[in-house]
Amino acid sequence: MIRLRGAETVIVGLRPEVAFAMVQLGLAFDDMHTALDLEEGLALLNRTLGLEKPMIGPDGAG
Repeated sequence: MIRLRGAETVIVGLRPEVAFAMVQLGLAFDDMHTALDLEEGLALLNRTLGLEKPMIGPDGAG
């Protein structure tokens, strides 16, 4: 339902046991992304949405 509104969904912080239980219960993650923690989730969204900026060193070199 969230995707209908143009939002990307990332579920973060699920322990492997919880994710496994959710799959066993028949919950599908087809339209959602998952990440181990918030930092990884934000990085995933940045890559997905094309917002990731190239790393530039102090001398201006990439």
